[in-house]
Amino acid sequence: MATDGTAPGAGYGDDPTGGDLADVARAGAREWQQEMAAWESDAEMLRLRQRHLGNVLWEAMQRGDRVTATAGGHSFTGTLTAVRGDLAVLETPDVTAALHIPALDAVQLEHSGGGVAGDRTYGSLRAYLGMLEVEARQVRIVGRTIDVTGRVVVAADDHVLLAPAAGGETAVAIAAIVAVMTSTH
Repeated sequence: MATDGTAPGAGYGDDPTGGDLADVARAGAREWQQEMAAWESDAEMLRLRQRHLGNVLWEAMQRGDRVTATAGGHSFTGTLTAVRGDLAVLETPDVTAALHIPALDAVQLEHSGGGVAGDRTYGSLRAYLGMLEVEARQVRIVGRTIDVTGRVVVAADDHVLLAPAAGGETAVAIAAIVAVMTSTH
């Protein structure tokens, strides 16, 4: 015994309980870590439940996923370059497909890497159609029951007016559009 009544070698920070207190602290830390992991898991599930399809596509674009979007009898596979509002722009080797997100039935994602922040030039399918109008681009518009090709004459609030090469005009309701395709060549 030391002159002050403590055991030899005992000093500041020593556990007078012989290690029991340290065991309790370790057990408490493990329990706290388990609770935090459960809370994080619950928070992630809540985030996933609150997402919209546009959020799923935006995250896929950020990761650089290879995306296959399907609607009706149409399927498009490529990488996303823009996702905003009701619009997702998908690049394939042959075409750029401006997808109308509310018209999509399913999206398959293959994680691949090399994502992009995304083009913010246009914030909706209507705005994208307006760009095609200004550029007087030849487009192919497909929907569940439509497939028409022509030059964009006017992008109105609820429809797009096309001038097919054969003559005349075709008005397509924006709500009926699955994709607006332009050639990448």
